[in-house]
Amino acid sequence: MTQRSVLNWMTVGLFGLVGCHHTTAQPAPDPLAATSGTIEFCGQSLDLKTTEVRCKYTEVTDLSPLAGLTGLTTLKLGNTPVTDLSPLAGLTGLWWLDLSGTPVTDLSPLSGLTGLWRLELNDTPVTDLSPLFGLTGLTYLQLQGTPNYRGTDRGTDLDALRQALPNCDIQF
Repeated sequence: MTQRSVLNWMTVGLFGLVGCHHTTAQPAPDPLAATSGTIEFCGQSLDLKTTEVRCKYTEVTDLSPLAGLTGLTTLKLGNTPVTDLSPLAGLTGLWWLDLSGTPVTDLSPLSGLTGLWRLELNDTPVTDLSPLFGLTGLTYLQLQGTPNYRGTDRGTDLDALRQALPNCDIQF
């Protein structure tokens, strides 16, 4: 069974008001769509089409509800106790990720996020940047206050990252 969706629109033509009627066949609505179209995360009820989530300065630790937000482009998790980034591995549309002030150490779940262009890792204990080497779209990386990348000896993986991502502005 199909449900008909009717789009009516009016335009003003040269000879006055002209009406147009357009009918498009649509699949019948899913009776479970009302309950399966949202997720609960960070004290918010989020539509599955959500593109930006801000959850800074909260106690959120479990990112698994976000795995269903395939259209997510911006995720701000700064100053939370998040450590496991594996639920983010499939969010290939993500382009801005803020993990500043988190205890995150393992960046390997981010290695496939080729659309990521901004990554904020300020004040994190990250020691291995190699998972970022393939993120050729990354143009902005923040490492301010990250203990392993202070001073003049910032490590060989930072040099390798610069070579792998020559167009990335790395701030430390």
